Amino acid sequence: MAEALAAAGYEVVGYDPAPAARRRLERAGGHALESSFSVAKRARVLITSLPSSPALEATVGEVGRAGAGRGARGIVVEMSTLPIADKRRAQTELARAGWTALDCPISGTAARLKDRDWMIFASGERRACARVRPLLRVFTDQIPYVGDFGSGMRMKLVANHLVAILNVASGEAITLARRMGLDARQVWALFASNPAVGNGVLRCGGASWSSAAIARRP
Repeated sequence: MAEALAAAGYEVVGYDPAPAARRRLERAGGHALESSFSVAKRARVLITSLPSSPALEATVGEVGRAGAGRGARGIVVEMSTLPIADKRRAQTELARAGWTALDCPISGTAARLKDRDWMIFASGERRACARVRPLLRVFTDQIPYVGDFGSGMRMKLVANHLVAILNVASGEAITLARRMGLDARQVWALFASNPAVGNGVLRCGGASWSSAAIARRP
């Protein structure tokens, strides 16, 4: 995301505990700072994409400390896939420090960002969502506003459920075809593009697992 924003002409400052990630940001034209606290002191819009609830808690502590006693600070766009209760606690803590928090999780992988195939489920204060929409459009045009804070994560859970089911169903279909003696690549090519039964999971993931199915074929 930082690379895409820098390429779009935005001034990007950021922090990651991994030195390699900080070097990557510098190569992309951004500025790597020494902490989340330093980032929050400089930026009016923050994007957080984190691997765990403890990481969110630690980051929110730093961001909150940067905004404490300074009145309205800006907007935090929280894009992680984490429990709603943990995100709500973060929202409350950030509000005390003057930050407006939005819950905007992503449906899509890093690879799909290049094709603008992400969907970002925007939730929280409607006006704040509208303010950050131009920024989020660097990543995708699919940014539905889905309701109050936490509705974004609810939508993401539905999306994850569908992806899991479609992955299993697609794999089962290829396995059935293979056991009946059909060519897995031909089956994938026929059905992935079919307007009735084709879907994004089948189109994007099918090439790899159909090849794997062929490799395992006796």
